[in-house]
Amino acid sequence: MTSKSLRNIIIHEAELRDILSLLIFFISLDRDPETRLFYRAYRCDGFRSLWCFLTLIYKLTFKRLRKRFLMVLALREREIVGLCHIDMVRDAIGHFGIVVKPSFRGRGLGKLLAKRALLMIKALHVKHIFLQVDADNSRAIKLYKSLGFRICGYSKDYRYKTNEYVKCYLMKLTL
Repeated sequence: MTSKSLRNIIIHEAELRDILSLLIFFISLDRDPETRLFYRAYRCDGFRSLWCFLTLIYKLTFKRLRKRFLMVLALREREIVGLCHIDMVRDAIGHFGIVVKPSFRGRGLGKLLAKRALLMIKALHVKHIFLQVDADNSRAIKLYKSLGFRICGYSKDYRYKTNEYVKCYLMKLTL
């Protein structure tokens, strides 16, 4: 990745003040067919926008203060262009997700966000990170493997919001 591709990108931990920008980001992603196909967290179409908004407020306040949630943002000119989130479900286990705006994909931004989030989460003594990825999402699988995630299982009947059944891999990273 060249420094030119990261020009004017600022990385920081999400806070409650970022809530409206996050909502705008997720609403814009819902219009992208590839994102809608693969990224399931924080869906913001129709009535789900309100649920998304309330979930983000909860996570960015209560869960973040209790060190049970981490979200790292990439901003360009005050606009969110990507993020990585880790939601702790037990003391040593977190669930992981990355999403980058289509126009910023393929530049290494997802990997940069993931590395920053994993470094921050390691300081909280999290031992294992899990994620679920569609078996046909080869770009994401390649990224996760480059970060050290390994396939540890699969789900045959994971349901898309589009009522389509797909095979998903479960992946694990031991920190």
